[in-house]
Amino acid sequence: MISLHSILAAGGALQSLPKLFGIASGILLAIAFAIGFLKGFRKVNWNGLTWATAAGLFLLISRSINPEGSVTKRFVYAMLIALVCIAGVLALYGVLAYYLRPRVRWIKDDVNGDTSLAEYGLEFEPEYLDYDGEHDWWPYGKRIYKTGFGTPSFAFRMLGGITCVINVGIILWVIASAGLVFINSFGVLNNKFGALLNGEIVQKFLHLAQVALLETVSIGVVILVAKKGYVNGWLNTIRMMIFSIGSTGVIIVCMYLPFSSLATSVGILTRFVNRCISLLDGRVPFLVNVMGKLLAGAILSGLGVVAMFGLNMVLKHCCRLVSNSAPTRMVDAILSCGLYMLIGAGICVGIWFVLAALDYVELFNISNAMSYEGAHLSNGMYNFAYKLVEKLVSKI
Repeated sequence: MISLHSILAAGGALQSLPKLFGIASGILLAIAFAIGFLKGFRKVNWNGLTWATAAGLFLLISRSINPEGSVTKRFVYAMLIALVCIAGVLALYGVLAYYLRPRVRWIKDDVNGDTSLAEYGLEFEPEYLDYDGEHDWWPYGKRIYKTGFGTPSFAFRMLGGITCVINVGIILWVIASAGLVFINSFGVLNNKFGALLNGEIVQKFLHLAQVALLETVSIGVVILVAKKGYVNGWLNTIRMMIFSIGSTGVIIVCMYLPFSSLATSVGILTRFVNRCISLLDGRVPFLVNVMGKLLAGAILSGLGVVAMFGLNMVLKHCCRLVSNSAPTRMVDAILSCGLYMLIGAGICVGIWFVLAALDYVELFNISNAMSYEGAHLSNGMYNFAYKLVEKLVSKI
């Protein structure tokens, strides 16, 4: 069987792949600009623009600051700078989205034409003298009110095209950078596809990837998770965590209680377990004690799950109350965004843990994957993850 490497190497095709990728990227960017120009800035996706802005702002600030101290201290500084940059860009994104993104919402309206919609609610016309308070809402309904769906101006078309170019461009850059970095870092790949790294332009591209790729990806992960948290809401997230994790914990604890020392020291629990054992006495001749405790655990688990369902209903009602008011809904979303940013940072540390583990077994050379010069975030994450891997391996 002919290998892929043999096919690519024939006629120097392997060395021409960067040019082919550049041509394909140029075509995709041209198509992206055309789509963005037709749709306008309001209607195109802003995720790539947000990601690129936050990553660029972080790289600019973090490279200009050189804090003294240990690697851990520099890592903490870099992480705080990254979170501040992400929070600032997301705040700007939220403000611009509120005023510029197309919106569809239900508004109160009169179906009979007897009222007009004022800025702050319903306003009754003076001619309508037969208004009866007992039929307050009977003549009224709701209608869809759309904003931002009109024909975009030339300036917004240009902004839309540029935004789409940035959205596609950062994805292409991450794909190309990741490919070059992994070829340069994995010994097996470097042996087979090392010819791809030849050339002055490719080497400059590789150097840029080593400096910024891993930190840019980390910031993208945090932004993605934070936006998910903004949609879910803080109170709703807490509710889901309590119900999912709490229900599992309640079942485990309730099944363990009849077998623990508490079953003999707590009077009400002791009486309950003995009653369950006595119910099976004479009916189950073997393992009466064990089966009785299992029955007690099952009953306690059922009661615990019912209690968790009740708590879930209370929290769900609280979520509805929060969502009914714009100020509370905004505060809830902001708190959730902050919580999910921390979760995203934890996910990034997990990714670095995998890379550090690959480096520990000498499968992936992390030093070829990034440049330590000014990369306090990458350097700190790597050192933390590598030390964690060493501790785990030492205990095995």
